[in-house]
Parts: sequence; C-alpha cells; structure tokens
Amino acid sequence: SCSAAVCSVSTIVVVSPCGSCRELIWDYDRNARVIVPGTNGPAIAAIGLTMVLGLGMGNVMAPATDSIMGSLPRAKAGVGSAMNDTTRQTGGAVGVAVLGSLLSSRYGPEMATSLAGKVPAEFIKPLQDSIGKTLGIAEKAPPALRPVIESAARESFVSGMHLASVVAAGILLIAALAVLKWLPARAPDD
Repeated sequence: SCSAAVCSVSTIVVVSPCGSCRELIWDYDRNARVIVPGTNGPAIAAIGLTMVLGLGMGNVMAPATDSIMGSLPRAKAGVGSAMNDTTRQTGGAVGVAVLGSLLSSRYGPEMATSLAGKVPAEFIKPLQDSIGKTLGIAEKAPPALRPVIESAARESFVSGMHLASVVAAGILLIAALAVLKWLPARAPDD
C-alpha cells in the first residue's frame, strides 16, 4: 500500500481517482452501453461500487489538502484553508449540476421512446420529468399500465446514470492527467 510518507502526493492523487474511474466504467455490453449496477442487479454491487468510489476520493482529500496547505507560509494558512474548502464545495456543486443535467437529458427522451405506443400519448409528457414524479404517477395509474411505467422509469434512469458515469470517469481521467503534469510530487523544502 502506498502512503503519503512513502509515495509522492501526485502519485496518490493520480492513482486513487483512476481506481474510482475504473469502477465508474465497469464493463461494456454489445450495445456499447456501460454496465453499472442496473435495475435487476444485486444491491451488493451498488454498495461495492460506492465503497470503491469513496475509498478513491478519500485517498485524494488528505494529500490534496496537504499539498495546498504545504505550499503556503503559516501566515496564509487561513486563506489556504478557505480556498481549499471553497474549491471543494464549488467543484461538488458544479459536478452535481452537470452530471444531474446529463442524467436528466437522457432520462426524458428515453422515457418517451420506451413508452411510445404503450401508454396514451397525453400521459408521456409528465412522465419525462423525474423518476420520483414518474413513480408517483405510476402508483395512481391503471393496474395494467403500472408495471410498464415503472419498468420504463427504472431503465431510463439507469441509462441516464450510465451517461453521467461515463462523463464523470472522463472528468476524473482529465483531472488525473492534469495532476500528473502540474502537481509537484513533494512540497518544496524551506
């Protein structure tokens, strides 16, 4: 195992996200769609995936913070800490917004395609908004339509998650390459 005392900060900050990236892009099927735990997959697969993602990100946080704080004089430690927190929070908010938008942009059209000809056309538009709203509507739908709507919602949501996962993996790889190029392996000695 590589620790901050033995490995360089840039090595840790590059290798950990790559492990997470590998988990985001699990495998490819014959339709070139990413397979992550789907609607019929075991819950343990989703738990395992989340654990690996958390482990990867957890291994990045401390060395990245140490790199930021180690590059500043003690008198500027408060500024460094504030910048570290701000960039982390801003990055998280932008990431959620971008990946959520991608998921949503895939979900709506997939729902329309999945339900075309199976559900009356006037019902399709409100079912394209979100999976929560769709499942709420499905509970009140006629019994014959309920499984059709629920299945389409779950499949469309997973399809959107697949798209968001691939984009997230790409962003992680770009970030890892940027770290490899520009982050010094060790803070300069004073």
